[in-house]
Amino acid sequence: MPRFSAIFALSWLTLAAPAPAARASGFTTNDLYLLSPALPTGTSSYAGIVRIDPASGAITPFVTIPPTSAVLPSLTYDPRRDMLVYATTATYGGLTGVDASGATTSLAPTVPSPALVAARGDGIIYMWVLSSHTFRYLDAAGVDHDLLDPSGAAAFTFGPNSRPKEMIFDPTTNSLIVFDSTGSMIPQCPDPGKSCAIKLPLSADGGQVVGPVTSVQVFISGSGSMPEGSGLADGGGILWENDTNSNNAEPRFQLLDPVAMATSTYATPDYVGSAALNGGTYSHALGEAVGVDTGSDSLLAFHYGVVGRGVELAYPISTAGGSGEVTRIVEIRPSPLTSSVGQAPAPGARDWALTPAGGNPFHGATRLAFEAPVAARVAVAIHDVRGRRIALLASAMFAAGHHELAWDGRDAGGKPVPPGIYFARLESGDTSLVRKLVLER
Repeated sequence: MPRFSAIFALSWLTLAAPAPAARASGFTTNDLYLLSPALPTGTSSYAGIVRIDPASGAITPFVTIPPTSAVLPSLTYDPRRDMLVYATTATYGGLTGVDASGATTSLAPTVPSPALVAARGDGIIYMWVLSSHTFRYLDAAGVDHDLLDPSGAAAFTFGPNSRPKEMIFDPTTNSLIVFDSTGSMIPQCPDPGKSCAIKLPLSADGGQVVGPVTSVQVFISGSGSMPEGSGLADGGGILWENDTNSNNAEPRFQLLDPVAMATSTYATPDYVGSAALNGGTYSHALGEAVGVDTGSDSLLAFHYGVVGRGVELAYPISTAGGSGEVTRIVEIRPSPLTSSVGQAPAPGARDWALTPAGGNPFHGATRLAFEAPVAARVAVAIHDVRGRRIALLASAMFAAGHHELAWDGRDAGGKPVPPGIYFARLESGDTSLVRKLVLER
């Protein structure tokens, strides 16, 4: 079936980036990793992480987490360290890094009970700390600090009784986005029955909340919601997944515009199982949202605008016996804040480029040309003025050099699109190029 995704039309924000650091080399870009407190292991169940190939749905066991460490539903990928990072309920040393070989490293050994983690991409890992209800961060050198509030005098906190459920770093606004739900003790989330996203704007070095703190709430169901996963979507939007407290009656994928702090519905799955829909994130390889149905132990893909059950990507994937344990999924992505170090361009190779090669404005059909300085996986898609992806022209490995692609002015379903303005978008690793196209009939 055709795959669609949605993006917000955002103004790109150039951030003051730290010194360049190497991009991921051990992990494979776009692979998915799922953490669960109860993965089946023989006749028992232990916490662990599995790898998912988004192209084939193949599942590979990655790491079994010792049963002495009660795993918390939080997982992030740090491109600077080239590690997956998760939290446990250990009093100290509750932050663990795992490299591509499966070797583990204790991180933040002096921080008591970190519960949520989110990597910035330049070596900073943000933590929400359960024991103090404050935010801290680990810097690139492994030293932990308070994330300072706007006064600069204390650690940022939502209050002594707060318990946020999910967080992610947003590179387009240099902000930490925190999600919470019904019954929240966070002042920015006062309304029952609503899911809440809160933006914490950060200083250029990432060490302080500089404000103003803004939020947006969305009604999910009469008995409220539970944010249980997030991911950076195409074009700068943030996808977040909400389970519900009423027998999973209205699970929802929302799409957040972090610039305007506005939200819209991405997809509304139907009742998907006896347990829950959780661990949702966005897969750039698929151009779709993914989430775990813990009732059927399946990983499902959901295209934009779907109402109903998604397409099964992998099985069995969730927890032992569909026990409803909350999972988290992350996609391996290079850092948007640092330059990448990978295959060196050949001498005299050009930079990345994307240009209309068949006339612009054009009638009926046109061609797009792009230059790849190295051999790389490249995706080229067409979006409308609302940011919706309407056609995927290519998503494959290309050799270094000049390439051309044709667009016949039709959408993914083969229907001619109306005259107007469209945008061609090229993505490869941390490279993203956009060009305007004008279609005339």
